[in-house]
Amino acid sequence: MLAYVATLFLPCKQYETEDVRFRRMSKMLHFIKLRTMSGGSAEKLLLQQTSNPLRRKVDLPNPLPANFTEDFITSFSEPLTQQTRLMDKQNTGWLVWGDSLEYYVVPDEDAPPIEWDASSSQTIEGLREIIIQASWWETFIKHLAMEKTVDVRLFDSFPMFTLHFTSLISLFLLI
Repeated sequence: MLAYVATLFLPCKQYETEDVRFRRMSKMLHFIKLRTMSGGSAEKLLLQQTSNPLRRKVDLPNPLPANFTEDFITSFSEPLTQQTRLMDKQNTGWLVWGDSLEYYVVPDEDAPPIEWDASSSQTIEGLREIIIQASWWETFIKHLAMEKTVDVRLFDSFPMFTLHFTSLISLFLLI
């Protein structure tokens, strides 16, 4: 049913703005992400208790080694490897460190980074059928090229759309 809704609402309609269509897609991708990150549990999905399978948390030794901060800062200039720790939030202290460190592991290059929720497979397939069309990309590129006015909701939602969209694109490239 969700796949039918996706294919019904995502094609370009003459009476709608691009913002409405891309917000719709962003919302659908958000729901797919929630279903995937809840691990198939209806209770976790309802409570929005999600966990990224690439996320790790390690306890830091106490006391820290003398060169810990220097090595940590240096690690950001090193090439990306399987041992690289990817961080999206600053949960570190340059003067005083916490008890633990949260990071993401680098996904394997030969496999999809995340196993998407099986119940969303029809929706993902419906989205795939839409975004492989050249006309969708032309509209999307035009949307990106438009100068945005001061619209707080647009600026709040567009980065989220981009995040979900890049996740979906990575899914298509790795299958």
